[in-house]
Amino acid sequence: MSVKWNDEAIIAAIKKGVMNGIAFGLQDIEAEAILLLTQGPKTGRVYRRRGVTHQASAPGEAPASDSGRLANSGVITLFPEQVRGALSFATIYTRPLELGSTYAIKGGGGVDRGNAAQREFGTQSLEPRPFIRPAVANRAYNVQVRIAGEVQAALLARGG
Repeated sequence: MSVKWNDEAIIAAIKKGVMNGIAFGLQDIEAEAILLLTQGPKTGRVYRRRGVTHQASAPGEAPASDSGRLANSGVITLFPEQVRGALSFATIYTRPLELGSTYAIKGGGGVDRGNAAQREFGTQSLEPRPFIRPAVANRAYNVQVRIAGEVQAALLARGG
């Protein structure tokens, strides 16, 4: 009995499965982040702006969605050659929400719009309002299972 081992085909199948799993995983994490932004508990101060009542998030909660700009700014980018992907929230205030900073970012019209990193990790004057890290933590197991399943399916599809 002889065994034929085709390294290149096996590696290609594994990469395909991992990339499929990464793509689905990033979509899952993005959906969780959006849920945290739009439906998570908000217990911060209540105020009126332009005749509309808004309840802000308290420190430690995901930012309260106001305009929906942050929730709708998710961008998934896949890098098949490096077998990786990235999810970013593409607003000027994403980084300060998530990571924090010691300076203010000025947005359109000179209004201080903050940044997602500032919300996530806080700043000297803004306590953290994380949403990306909790989304990853909440969905990490699902992503691992999905990647493993996609790799298995890709190997089985090639007859291995």
